[in-house]
Amino acid sequence: KPLYSIPFGVEVPPMVRRDCEPQSLFHLGSMDWLPNVEGVEWFLREVWPKVHEALPGVRLYLAGRKMPERLMKLQSEGVTVVGEVPDAMDFIATKQINVVPLLSGSGIRVKIIEAMAAGKAVVATTVGAQGIDCRDGEEVLIADTAEDFVRQIRHCVEDPLYSQKIGENAARLVAEKYNPDQQAQTLVQIYNKVANNN
Repeated sequence: KPLYSIPFGVEVPPMVRRDCEPQSLFHLGSMDWLPNVEGVEWFLREVWPKVHEALPGVRLYLAGRKMPERLMKLQSEGVTVVGEVPDAMDFIATKQINVVPLLSGSGIRVKIIEAMAAGKAVVATTVGAQGIDCRDGEEVLIADTAEDFVRQIRHCVEDPLYSQKIGENAARLVAEKYNPDQQAQTLVQIYNKVANNN
């Protein structure tokens, strides 16, 4: 039997124009999901000290519901633990670069798609970007080691136009491939093809 694969669609609410803080990194995700906690703690331990040393002006914002108490109490220079935010897209709009240091887990990360739709450069591990039809260096930036994260973040911070280009490519990709209306049209075409073959 024929098999068809259709990516999920994400309906992203209209972005409200906000001033974007330059040299700002952010992670947004549910912190009652173990892979998010694992990834953030690895990033804080292995990546952030190197980023902060190389780029002392960069700030990191950690947001998400059910933030562990140990992270809420974190005191690390340049790091702000926000916790749950009332409006995810509003929060995303005010930051420059989305970091997704996932080391485990499965499934497609909707928060990455939302950040891409908002035109943000996303620096993610291979695990973090899995299932998303994106290309390294085009719509997303892949980093699987601490050194990779530092290199990719540094490139985006030191060349804002490069960061903007990655974000624009990402937004275009989401609009073309993950738009619910587009998915519905594709599904109707498949139904018509199957019906006509019968």
